Amino acid sequence: MIKGVVFGVLLCLISACSKKDLYENIQANNQFACNNVAASQYDECMQRSSMSYEEYEAKRTEDPYESNLGY
Repeated sequence: MIKGVVFGVLLCLISACSKKDLYENIQANNQFACNNVAASQYDECMQRSSMSYEEYEAKRTEDPYESNLGY
């Protein structure tokens, strides 16, 4: 029982600390994959994979109803 609780707490701590690291690793892998696309698509590929974690988090948590809907 205690081992399960300790494992759960450690898992929560590790996952909270590594979200940014995980995102940055995925972005780095995506940028590496851009080396395999046609030259005409390279810039677009790099642009798609260059958003910082902070920008990503802001967009992810943005309320879609508060954007410019023209109401």
